[in-house]
Amino acid sequence: MNDTQIKDFFKANRPQTSDEGTFLAGLSARMDAAAEIKRLHDEAIRRYRLTALITLIAGIVIGGLVIALILLHPVSAPQLRTELFARILAFAAEWKYVGFLLIASAAIILGLKPLSDSVNR
Repeated sequence: MNDTQIKDFFKANRPQTSDEGTFLAGLSARMDAAAEIKRLHDEAIRRYRLTALITLIAGIVIGGLVIALILLHPVSAPQLRTELFARILAFAAEWKYVGFLLIASAAIILGLKPLSDSVNR
């Protein structure tokens, strides 16, 4: 369709309105409502951005204070006993297959769940 065909279509198919005054009043009310929604949306976006900025500044300040306190008051970490560390490593080596089995089972179950959900629909 070219522009003349579109113009002809709209000229031929004019919608009938009961009263010109009520139509314009309703249109004006809808436009005012849309403007109010846009204003509320813009205000919410402004609040979200301000909240994010305040959170960022607070995080940087608190992080800086924590780092300053750590550097000013160092605490020596207790030395790990090699015997305890060796036992933990031996336990992990002995039971690692069970851990891998649990992880693999969870991965298989999570992989099959969407498939079963789509079949049950």
